[in-house]
Parts: sequence; structure tokens; C-alpha cells
Amino acid sequence: MPELSIPFSCYYTKEGVTSTYGLIPRKVRMTMDGGETKTEFTLEISVFKDEEYLFPYGIRDFPLKVSLSEPLYVQLAVDSPDTRLTIREERCYATPTQNPNDDMQYDIIRDSCVTDSTVQYYSSPQGTRRFSFDTFQFTGDYGSFVYLHCNLVVCNASNPTSRCSVSCFTDFPRRRRAMEQEKGVAHAALSEGPFLFRRDADADRDYYYTEKDSPFSVTTLVVIAMAIFCAACLAIIIYMKVKLNAPKPQPDPDRETYL
Repeated sequence: MPELSIPFSCYYTKEGVTSTYGLIPRKVRMTMDGGETKTEFTLEISVFKDEEYLFPYGIRDFPLKVSLSEPLYVQLAVDSPDTRLTIREERCYATPTQNPNDDMQYDIIRDSCVTDSTVQYYSSPQGTRRFSFDTFQFTGDYGSFVYLHCNLVVCNASNPTSRCSVSCFTDFPRRRRAMEQEKGVAHAALSEGPFLFRRDADADRDYYYTEKDSPFSVTTLVVIAMAIFCAACLAIIIYMKVKLNAPKPQPDPDRETYL
């Protein structure tokens, strides 16, 4: 039975979702007992900004705002001193909550076979799996959040008949029974999210109404301010003109002043 350690941190984001389910296991540390030796390794799921896979999103970027049908670039990786280790995703699916056992589930990859037509794989180094899929949103009363979950298997890359050497289970029940008897295999589940869908069309529409139709648009306010300034200048000019043209008082000859 492999030992399992899940590192985690606690923080508040400016925008998020509250839940009582538990932690999101983005990274897990495990120890696989091979009998005479033990192998330590770390499994991690990450989301990158583009298909170059150079800049991953950090934990403080979540909830990550995405547009509908925007590609999501996922990386699954194993890190270990034993370079023979490799991984294979058995299942990747999405839920509207962080609960991986939520009743509402959408399969992206199942039995290591692609079930979503938008999935695209990318070349990756040893011990890493990279793929993308177009984001989607659950309909109905499930809200705007989506969580990604992946079930992984870890095995020896030097074994040509290992579970990781099979791209897709075409004969899954028989292959599953054989895999259960395979030694030196570990399983883990990772999750990432939440992903929050931004409404780009709604934002554009709000901007249109604010700038074009509102009587208090920026253009209208500028015109009003200029009119007030011009009126104030005109009032000052009239006042000064009236004051200069006013008759000056004449001295009274019948009045004497003693110093």
C-alpha cells in the first residue's frame, strides 16, 4: 500500500467559492513499496497559459477566469529520482463542484480513451502528459464553476507491457484484470480549479449601453463640463464690463473736509 502525503496551503482570494467538501489535491507525494526497495515520487496537475507550456497558472490565480470554448492546457507530471517512472491518465472529467464524486460529471478522457472531441495531445518530456480541451459550462442550476479531476496510474516505463504502455483500453474489463495483478503500479487522483466563466458578450453589451445610450456617458459629461466653464467665463466678462462702464462718483462742492 503506497504511502500518501498531500501538501496544502490556506488563503483567501478576492473572488471564490465556498465549500465544505475539503481540499483540492493539486499535488500529492507518494511512496511506492516495491518489496526490497521503496520509490518516492510527487504527482502534480497544472494548467498552463498556452500550448508552449512555459508559464503555468499559480495557486493564487484561482478561481481562474476563462471564456467559453477557450482551450485549457493541462499538464500531468511525476517527479522522482527514479527516472524510469512514467504516468498515464486513466480518467479525466469535470464536475460543477470540487467533489470528485459529484452526481454531475462530464468525461473528457475515460479508460485512457478520448471522449471529448476537442482533446488534443502535445509532445512532452518523460514522466509528463500534456493535453488540452475546450472549456464548457454546465447548464441548468449548476452555477458558473467547473473543476477538473484526473485519475492517474504510475508505472515503470521500462516495462513494455505495463499499464502506461496502453494508450486506450479497447478491451477494458480483461485489461483491467491483468492490470490489477501488475506489480509496481500506484494510483492517485488529482484535481484543479475552480474555473470561472466570464461573460464576454454581456460585458461588451454593458459597455455598449453605457457609452452609447446612457445620458451620463463620458462624452455627455465632458460637454456639460465645458458648457458650465464657458458660462462661468461669460459671466465674469459681463461683470467686469459693467463694472468698468459704471459712472464714477463726483466730489460734493458743498461738503468740506478738515484734516
